[in-house]
Amino acid sequence: MLLYLFTSLLTLLFLIGLPMSAQAAGFIEPNDQVLIPKEVKPFIAAQEKAILLYAVDLNRDGAQDYFLVTEVKAEGADTDTLPRHFLIITRDKLGGLALAKQNDKMSRSCRVCGGMLGDSFSGIEITQKGFEIVLSGGSRERWTYTYAFHYSRIDHTWQLVKMKVDEYDITDPDENFTETKVPPKDFGKIDFADFNPESFETEKYGQ
Repeated sequence: MLLYLFTSLLTLLFLIGLPMSAQAAGFIEPNDQVLIPKEVKPFIAAQEKAILLYAVDLNRDGAQDYFLVTEVKAEGADTDTLPRHFLIITRDKLGGLALAKQNDKMSRSCRVCGGMLGDSFSGIEITQKGFEIVLSGGSRERWTYTYAFHYSRIDHTWQLVKMKVDEYDITDPDENFTETKVPPKDFGKIDFADFNPESFETEKYGQ
């Protein structure tokens, strides 16, 4: 009986307050072992491949949607610098899927955008109100950019709610810089499809 009550309490706490993990959000690893759902394949261009897929309710209407990230299949200097495509695919009342939003401007997300660390794309965290995209890289000077988006029931879209920059020098732990900006106070409303990280300058190390 006590074990049942304890398990029920943990479940309740998870449902009302905790961010959704990859497993809870329905993360589907797009590799040769786990096939991309048939209904998602039409959203992947012929010359591209999926590198990340979440099955999760993104517009909070109770139906399962998808968050898809794709990149070009080809390898080489000409393709390594190309940014990924971030797609939000939502389900209608009849169960069909449609492309709701697409961002092709996440310019810091590519195979070599992390400098000496290579790929800058650190992943996506699904949250209670939306999602966060994390990019990181550097060499001696390391950097991490976190972009948080929430779904607006008023505007029926996903909007930037926070942009956080963390930079530090690995040879000098005291030499670090952190900056957080919060729309719309700092930027105004920014739709997910229109967001371009390069449009927002940051003052490195406070200088």
